[in-house]
Amino acid sequence: VLLEAFKKDYCKAKWNEFFAKLLQQDSKTAVKFLKERTAKVAVVIPQGYTGGVLDFSIRLAQAIQKGAAESGDPIEVVLYHHDEEKYRKRDYFKRARESNLPVRSYRWVRKDKSWFDTLAGIGEYPRDRLPNDAYIMEDGVSDFQNFQYIIFTSDRLAYPFFTTQRYAIVMHDVIQRYVPSMLSPGHEAMRQYVNRKADTVLVTTPYMASAAVQWAGISKDRVRMIPQMFETLEKLPAAESPKKRERYFHWGTNTAMHKNHLTALNALNEYYANGGKLKCYMTGVCTKAFNPKSPAPTEADGSVAYIEDIRKEIVNSPNLKKNLVIYGELERSEYLSVLKNAEFTFHPGYADNGNGVCVEAAQLGVPTISADYPPMRYMDERMGMHFTFCDAHDASDMAEKLKYMEKDAKQIAKEIPSPEWFERFTWQGQYEEIYQTIRSIVRGY
Repeated sequence: VLLEAFKKDYCKAKWNEFFAKLLQQDSKTAVKFLKERTAKVAVVIPQGYTGGVLDFSIRLAQAIQKGAAESGDPIEVVLYHHDEEKYRKRDYFKRARESNLPVRSYRWVRKDKSWFDTLAGIGEYPRDRLPNDAYIMEDGVSDFQNFQYIIFTSDRLAYPFFTTQRYAIVMHDVIQRYVPSMLSPGHEAMRQYVNRKADTVLVTTPYMASAAVQWAGISKDRVRMIPQMFETLEKLPAAESPKKRERYFHWGTNTAMHKNHLTALNALNEYYANGGKLKCYMTGVCTKAFNPKSPAPTEADGSVAYIEDIRKEIVNSPNLKKNLVIYGELERSEYLSVLKNAEFTFHPGYADNGNGVCVEAAQLGVPTISADYPPMRYMDERMGMHFTFCDAHDASDMAEKLKYMEKDAKQIAKEIPSPEWFERFTWQGQYEEIYQTIRSIVRGY
């Protein structure tokens, strides 16, 4: 009796009955019917991100949730993160839960040939279209079978995976195009495969829309652009009295190679050798590993060989040992306090899809010196943040711009728009456009 509802003949009869009714209705009635049917969307963080991808994931889920609620469309959104110890040690999802966004965890679980043989028998899937070995996502409830759509918030999936659901994937960057050593050939091949199998590839800048087609080989009609979105800084830290603190600039980074640390450290050395007076405060995920006094780095921190190279540069430089202060990953309130009281923020990295730290700095009235590459130009032109640009591959040019910012940062800060201006670029200011795009790929209208 229980299996009857899953048999092919029974389901086919129901399918025909449903479409017969649908064909008798006009298009407006059909759309109304679709609107009344609840769709469940899983927004999935594919790895244990704690930086920009995590923030983006929360904002995307919040934007979809708010858009659905305001349009009266019964789309349910659940935010999923990989089950990792780091998420149990710190509450990274407080903002999501405070907005009544359901947050759940899942695990990647490997399945072998016998499992897929069983799936073919139970689900009547053609066996030749199923893999012999792949990973699936298990959440301990329904393993995503009750979701109509999945949105992976990064295309750096850790494993070759299998799902019966339609899915979209967010393509943030093509860093490996410029820093090939960041990903192994096998990992890159899998990334390209995952992107090409996706129902839709989402991007947030014109640069990435072009790169998705030209570099990743995605057909143009499957690439959809949603606007970049940032966070409203609701509780701004108070500025300290200049008499009570040393003068410094801020360097927000992580341990990834495209953050261009070696060139930046050479620039800092030259800056201090030429009389630079500002200390450099470094913050960011895993950056504590750069401190030569910290425990030996592990693979969890990033490329061990690369981190060791950075540590050697610092050890061998009296200027860096004296002036570079490495805070590592801070609680958000502490990080905002460091950023708020900086003379300016420094972004020497390149090849990514833009740096959110620079937007947060602008919201706090803090100017930015940034490497010159297309996504940062796009962000600056779109939001009018008056960045000072430098050559990402020229340490002397960076050092020169650091000296310039030391002298003129206060004047540049006066040209930055008010915090109210930036509200239109937050997820709260752009959720309608984001939701309409997501609804169109989930609902089809």
